[in-house]
Amino acid sequence: MHRTLFFSPALIITLALSTYAADGTINFTGTILDAACTVDPGSANQTVPMGSVNKASFTNVGDLASSGPIVITVNACDPSITRVAARFEGTEAAGNSQILALTPGGATGVGIGIFEADGTTLVPLNTKSVGIVAPAAGASADLNFVAKYVATAANADITAGDANSVATFTLDYN
Repeated sequence: MHRTLFFSPALIITLALSTYAADGTINFTGTILDAACTVDPGSANQTVPMGSVNKASFTNVGDLASSGPIVITVNACDPSITRVAARFEGTEAAGNSQILALTPGGATGVGIGIFEADGTTLVPLNTKSVGIVAPAAGASADLNFVAKYVATAANADITAGDANSVATFTLDYN
């Protein structure tokens, strides 16, 4: 006795869909703020003097020299903000994607790193800084950083020249 199996189109579709059943759910939460914090106009566009540094200051990759302060003042933060941080962006240095490249046509083998106020904790490019507690409504507060030259090559491979760079920053809120 032969039995013929018959699969209806509805059964085939049901079996096919069951292979794509959800295994979990992801819920997204957040807030859109009217005006989180404002950057003080004196902080929005800055020039940080790094000084002149002798190439001999750099012996090994990672050696640091010179420094310049960066201060970003924030005002008028929304009362719902608890922390304010900064995220720096710019052209990455060859050999070290965490620091800024120098402008082409100048010195080579060196980049600029941006560090937290302690001067030792690097803030990698495209990564938010540790940040500060947001100022109370109507008050202002400073985010402090230190820029330093960072060797991306050993001394023999560093060339002298202008050692300039450009970064942009974006405030990041917790």
